[in-house]
Amino acid sequence: MAHFCGKTHSRRDWHNYEGTSSSSTTSSQFRRSVTEPTQEDIARLAYSYWEARGKPNGSPLDDWVRAERDLKTQYER
Repeated sequence: MAHFCGKTHSRRDWHNYEGTSSSSTTSSQFRRSVTEPTQEDIARLAYSYWEARGKPNGSPLDDWVRAERDLKTQYER
């Protein structure tokens, strides 16, 4: 299913996501990902919000903003 991140995802993609491999992540990437959410993280969470709302038509912006805000709050803790 295509979503606002421009990728096509299946349900399995979302349920099997375990994050990025630590072996392929450099220390600077790791520091950045620990202090702020990536666009992929935001897209995944926004997609789950959209699914939870019954996959309605319309703008995905509200889901994106909510996901970004929720993740930033989580990363600040």
